[in-house]
Amino acid sequence: MERNVKLYNLIFPVWMLWIFPPAWLAVIPLNLLIDALVLFLTLTALKRPDRKALLRTLLLPMWLFGFLADFIGSLWMFLGHELLLYKNGGWNFYRPFQSPEVLTWTLAAVVLSGVCIYLFDRFLVKRSLTALSPRERHMIALTMAIATAPWTFFLVLG
Repeated sequence: MERNVKLYNLIFPVWMLWIFPPAWLAVIPLNLLIDALVLFLTLTALKRPDRKALLRTLLLPMWLFGFLADFIGSLWMFLGHELLLYKNGGWNFYRPFQSPEVLTWTLAAVVLSGVCIYLFDRFLVKRSLTALSPRERHMIALTMAIATAPWTFFLVLG
């Protein structure tokens, strides 16, 4: 019985980082750049004059918690792989569109990661910045959750 487990991040599969550690040199700045761009564009859309200062305050913790949220979604995918693939003999989680069950499981992983990103970011923004209105906090967290969720779970591999 072959056991291949693939875990993903927005930029690069997380499992490759363990196999090929130099990949961290590319993944870290790319993921940070995407998070910075999404956060900057959100602050710009909210017409915040202090967006650069807010970006400096929020970017690092949001980026780190984003990795944690992606890891939680990856654990969900791993759980599905272990529980469902081998018990049902044929569901392939590297092909999310092969069956409604796998598609639903994959969608649940992306939603779980997105909800974690939202909750983590909402907590960080609330704790760090009292100058933002509740609506602005919600918009920042929601935009980060939607834009930086691990959509690569839907890539067909293999």
